Amino acid sequence: MSMGWGIWSTRAVWEARNRYQVDLSASDCTLWSGWLQRKRKLGVFYKMQRVSIRTNFLLKRKGLSNVVLHTAAGPLYIPCIPDESAMRLRDWALKCVEASSKGWM
Repeated sequence: MSMGWGIWSTRAVWEARNRYQVDLSASDCTLWSGWLQRKRKLGVFYKMQRVSIRTNFLLKRKGLSNVVLHTAAGPLYIPCIPDESAMRLRDWALKCVEASSKGWM
């Protein structure tokens, strides 16, 4: 019993670490998450309301940050990406918002 639990918990930790996949294109961001049940969230850059970069002392030591893309439908969390990529993503999303003349509805 305990051997099976140990194998399962090791697998769960490994999958939790690798559970996020981000697909970026010029106009949107697709975030795949989950292990047992895959979920997909789509965020269109011109509809972003706020972009925030969060970090803590452990992530800062490794040069990583968490990016949160806020939309009316809810936030998209992108965990543990390099600081430089996080700032480029933030700048790109804000550029798309500023340059767009599309309506939100």
